[in-house]
Amino acid sequence: MSVKGMTEAVANAEWEAFKKQVDNLYAVGRDDDVEKAWEEYLDKYDNTSSKNRLSDADVARISYVLAYFYLPNLVYDNWDEFIKLWEDNIPFEIHLAIKGPSIFNWICASGGKEEYRLTLSQIKGFKGDWGYLIEDVEYFLFEFPPPPPPPSSAILDQFETEAKQGKRSPEDRPVLAPYYIVILQTLSTGGRQIYILGQSPNSGTTIRIVGKDPNIIVKKGSWPFDYLNISCGPGPAPTRNNFLDTIRSIRESLLKCD
Repeated sequence: MSVKGMTEAVANAEWEAFKKQVDNLYAVGRDDDVEKAWEEYLDKYDNTSSKNRLSDADVARISYVLAYFYLPNLVYDNWDEFIKLWEDNIPFEIHLAIKGPSIFNWICASGGKEEYRLTLSQIKGFKGDWGYLIEDVEYFLFEFPPPPPPPSSAILDQFETEAKQGKRSPEDRPVLAPYYIVILQTLSTGGRQIYILGQSPNSGTTIRIVGKDPNIIVKKGSWPFDYLNISCGPGPAPTRNNFLDTIRSIRESLLKCD
């Protein structure tokens, strides 16, 4: 195993050990000690991450991979795992932040970010929320850290050209980062949909729906790269309430069409 691989393995072992510690504290009724355990873990984590900090552009790329690949894989092909993570004693959004760099490496088949970790301020940018969008439809909402300004269409096109020539690495790809992702589940049918509010080239926002191609069979644990990604047009200013209100309007309009 390489030095980088060993570093990643140690980080994963530390995370799993901390999760077990939290579970044990809750199991014996020591809820008040959980906050102290969090402070100690995050203090150690922050001291480690100070040596290898991720840039805002790196965090935007990680958020992109989480929103467009990792979470859709859970929602459409591993729903039990999604619910397990949501109901875990460790908040799901913290799981996304802590595991984000390794998930990014796994999906992009990249070896460049093993030793990197998010800072505490970047971790705090990941937030989660649950509620009812409309009657019979619940939502799971994730907010991502504020991204840097969006790349222009010219920059995106230039990268694609240079990548095809072998001059650029996938881990350096400029992205139109997500601000929010919302997972909807219709309780009466179990049907699920994903909407993302993300950056638009140059300025503004776009709402996209990420769906599953019924012609593709995904094996458990595999990583498909061809979930349907469809633009729904311009989106609102990137705030939680604006996004939910817009998605609520979309769903109510669909109901009227039925």
